Amino acid sequence: QSPDLNPIEHLWAELKKCVRARRPTNPIPLHQLCQEEWAKIHPTYCRMLVESYPKRLTQVKQFKGNAIKNKLNVCKLLTHWECDERNKS
Repeated sequence: QSPDLNPIEHLWAELKKCVRARRPTNPIPLHQLCQEEWAKIHPTYCRMLVESYPKRLTQVKQFKGNAIKNKLNVCKLLTHWECDERNKS
């Protein structure tokens, strides 16, 4: 039941980070920004989340169910790359 094991939890966290960075001021732009940022999430990021599951499972076992210290470093790098790609356009 560790959130470290659930890829969607990492995806929601990424969406939340990107939406917060745009600083919505009320619910109407918040909804629009959520849709825009969701559309920007690259399928490669999702694939990396799923592919990293075995590594995360091993780490959760090592930490006996406690939070993983170094979460998804590869995915974080991919996310930074994607943000750089978004900013170029």
